Amino acid sequence: MFTKKAITATVVALAAMMNLGIQQADAAMLGGRTVDRVAAHTSDTYTIHLNRGEIVMVTVKGDGDTDLDLYVRDRFGDIVESDTDSTDQCVAIFRAPRTGTFEIQIKNLGRVYNEYELTVVN
Repeated sequence: MFTKKAITATVVALAAMMNLGIQQADAAMLGGRTVDRVAAHTSDTYTIHLNRGEIVMVTVKGDGDTDLDLYVRDRFGDIVESDTDSTDQCVAIFRAPRTGTFEIQIKNLGRVYNEYELTVVN
């Protein structure tokens, strides 16, 4: 099984070689989705590169055990979009306000782990 760091390093390398945004390389490499597990009361963070004006949809589908919140932040830490309802099904659709790196954070508010599927489409 690959670690998140190994997958991220491979995706970054592919994106650089192919001159693509990370989410596009991730889609090509992983079929458009990533499945992972976030521990209780912790967060998982992913980084993507977007061009100004790109419309992006980020979805998270959890296993139903806990509440997951989704945050997308720009390089300054400002929240661009979020989904903080009381479920583990999250959707964030936004237009990148500038070219640069964006952070996708999946926060587990529960007392047990939650296995989720993360999809990023542009």
